[in-house]
Amino acid sequence: MIRNATFAVIAATFALSSVTMSSVARADDTSVCISAHHDAQTNRAEHHLVTAHKQLLLCSESRCPQLIGMDCRKWAAEVEGLIPTVVIDVRDEKSAPVLGATLSVDGSPAVQVDGRALEIDPGEHVFRLETSTKKTLEWRGVVLEGQRAQKLTATIRGANEDHVAFPGEPPSERKNRPIPTASIALGAVGIVGLGLATGFGISGLGRKSNLDNQNCKPSCSSKDVDSTQRDFLVADISLGVGVVSLAVATILLITNSGETPSEPKSARASRPSQVSPFAFQF
Repeated sequence: MIRNATFAVIAATFALSSVTMSSVARADDTSVCISAHHDAQTNRAEHHLVTAHKQLLLCSESRCPQLIGMDCRKWAAEVEGLIPTVVIDVRDEKSAPVLGATLSVDGSPAVQVDGRALEIDPGEHVFRLETSTKKTLEWRGVVLEGQRAQKLTATIRGANEDHVAFPGEPPSERKNRPIPTASIALGAVGIVGLGLATGFGISGLGRKSNLDNQNCKPSCSSKDVDSTQRDFLVADISLGVGVVSLAVATILLITNSGETPSEPKSARASRPSQVSPFAFQF
C-alpha cells in the first residue's frame, strides 16, 4: 500500500513538472512570436524586406497564437512579392562565362555567383565582385523594389576596361575615338605643302622651258636663271614638308583610331561613388 502511494506521488510530481515545462515552453514560443511579429513590421517599414520576410515566416508557424499567425502569413505573402532578386552573369572579353566569382553586397560575406537569383533589399547598395584570379569590380547600384530576376552582366576585360551592363544596354558599348587635333593640323600642312610644291614645280619647269627655247646657255640672263632655281628650290622644300607632315599625320591617326569601350550612364566599373539605377540587367 505504501508502495502504491509512493508511485502515486511520483506520478503526480512528474505530471506537474510536465505541465509546468509545457507552460514555460508555450510562454517562450509566444514571446518569440510576438517579438518576430513586431520586428517584422519595423523592418518592413524600413525596407529591410529580406529580414522582415524571415521574421514573418517565423511568426507564421503553428506554435504562435492564432491572431499573430494570421497576420504573419498574410504579410509574409505581401513582402515576398516585394523582395527583388538579381541574377549575376560574369563574362570575359570574349563573352565566355567566368566561373568561380563571388559577390559581396554592402560589405556582407561574399556568396558564390552560380547563376541563381539572389534576394536583396531594394535601394542603393555597394557591390563588389571578385573573380577566382582576384580581379575585383566594385560599383554602386539601386535595386528596384518588386522586380524579380533583375539581370546584371559584368564584363571582365583588361585594366580599367571592366563594364557593368543594365537592362536596355548592350553588354559592351563601343565608340570611335576622335581624330587627334595634331593629325588634322599636320594633314592640312601636308596638303598645303604638296600644293605649293606642285605650283612652284610647274612654274620652275615653265621657266626652264623658256630658257631652253632661247638657247642662251651658258649666257642666259642671271635673273631668269635665279628665278628658275628659286622655283625649283621652293618646290623641293614644300614637297619635303608636305610628305613629312602627311606621314606624321597618318601615324597619329592610325595610333589613335579604332574603337574604345564606352561607359554607359547607368554604371562605371570601379567607381563606387557613382550611383546607377538597377533597372537591372551590378
